[in-house]
Amino acid sequence: MSLRSLFRHSFLLFALGTSAIVLVLYIALVRDGDYKPSYELRSKVGAAGLQKGFTVALVWPKEDIPSFFDGVRLAWEELNASQSPIAGKIHLKRFVEKPGESGTRLAEQVARDHDVVAVLGHKTSASAVPASLVYEEKGILFLTPTATDPRLTTHGFRYVFRLTPDNRENAAALVRFAKRQGYKRIGVLYARTEYGDSLAPFFVSAATDAGIQIAFYKSYLPTEQDFRPMIAGVREESFDAVMIADQVRRAGRLIRDLARMGVRQPILGSDKMDSDLLWDVSGSASNNVYVASADDPSTVNARFEDFKRRFRKRFGAAPDYDATQGYSALMLLADAVLASGTADPLIVATTLHCSRPWKGFFGNFSFDDEGDVLGREIFIKHMDNGSLNTVALLKENGRS
Repeated sequence: MSLRSLFRHSFLLFALGTSAIVLVLYIALVRDGDYKPSYELRSKVGAAGLQKGFTVALVWPKEDIPSFFDGVRLAWEELNASQSPIAGKIHLKRFVEKPGESGTRLAEQVARDHDVVAVLGHKTSASAVPASLVYEEKGILFLTPTATDPRLTTHGFRYVFRLTPDNRENAAALVRFAKRQGYKRIGVLYARTEYGDSLAPFFVSAATDAGIQIAFYKSYLPTEQDFRPMIAGVREESFDAVMIADQVRRAGRLIRDLARMGVRQPILGSDKMDSDLLWDVSGSASNNVYVASADDPSTVNARFEDFKRRFRKRFGAAPDYDATQGYSALMLLADAVLASGTADPLIVATTLHCSRPWKGFFGNFSFDDEGDVLGREIFIKHMDNGSLNTVALLKENGRS
């Protein structure tokens, strides 16, 4: 046998042997179920969830104040102490969202745990929107309590639900409030982030339609530390109010610099500024701030009052918007699982879409075919020496 024939013969034997090994491994994996689609594995876990339990992932940044994680924890503790069939069946798995971290990468990390049937969280839209693609593909129920970018629910997904009004609705509510207050010229300052780039144009569009003039329209980098040069360029303009589209910590620094530069006009913001951190960062400079939010801390209904009392007793502080949303998200998931008779993500998602209106702290709500919440009213709050107090209610249909 020639050297070339020997080489060909040896290579053929190697190839056949390798193929046989791959085939054996494939058969073994398929037999063990490892090659089943992710959604089938979760469906199986969810179907046994009321007997064996199931895992809910919590995805949120680490925070210093009682907030989202604590709201979820209180709900979890109360469910476990109840006589409900779901008591002791929900296992929480916490994932800390880091600044600038890819929502896709974090969602893929969550999805590697096949016992996870639902996710609560992703605080920002920049993280939640790309993460939603992963959760939809993997068959994981995704309830996002604070992400407001309309793009989250424009794909016809089955597993994705937004639990708060989006940027378009918040912008419209702020404009209706501004119109009521008699503001005729409003300046807009926004961060060049996905949130700022989304909310600011919606506000400008709604304001223009309402006959309100935009006095100035300025953006800044999310790394900005000193806003005074920008403020110096706009403070000589004629305007009745300023709308800020940014997250609370950076917005608080901007508000502080506005006050230092002599700007005394009212400031409008959305739900991302609905936090006690606003006062911590900007102090008395925020006393002229109005924010739009789906949370009404001044409501006098017994259910919400009792929740605030229990939360304060457990964590030593009043629940903020994120904490209230966290508590509500887990309770909604528990109600939907019980109504479905299973924790199978697809069945629970169908129940959320099609079943009765769900009971919330501030009224009943439901979901449309895209997963957007319906029936959540928007409140306008005013900062008063560290306390955000409700001063107006703006109905979904535009009446106030």
